[in-house]
Amino acid sequence: RYLLIVVSASLIDKIYSPLFYITTYPVYWILDIFYTVSVNGNSLMIYGKEIAIIKACLGGSAILLLMILNLATPSIKVKKRAAIFVFGVSSFLVFNWVRILILSYLFLNDKIIFAQIHRFSWYFVSALAVILIWFASVKFLKIKEIPFISDLNYIIKRK
Repeated sequence: RYLLIVVSASLIDKIYSPLFYITTYPVYWILDIFYTVSVNGNSLMIYGKEIAIIKACLGGSAILLLMILNLATPSIKVKKRAAIFVFGVSSFLVFNWVRILILSYLFLNDKIIFAQIHRFSWYFVSALAVILIWFASVKFLKIKEIPFISDLNYIIKRK
């Protein structure tokens, strides 16, 4: 499990290309209902305004953290581990779409609070979302072990 964590962390750059598409295009489709939108490289263009979708917007590190929490939790069968991962990633993607849509609305409507909300959502709300998604996974899928701690306790008891 820990070898998979190291391998996954080392390959994080490989997920950004597919993550760009599964993050940007749903946002594009929803925004296109209300505005005339085009995709230009890594940006959405709306009425001459550019909404850049950079790596940090995609939440790759949040998805990696969910994967690390998943893999660092012992005694989970493969099928349940896969369900946790799918639930976590799907939940985070929906959260991220909503976050980007709200920020896009604020940006397009020249709301003064855009920069503050953008920064707050980047530093705090996204981290809180990962924590809540993990706790929801634990509760709904009845996980009894604690990432890292359960393994550490096992090692200590074996000595």
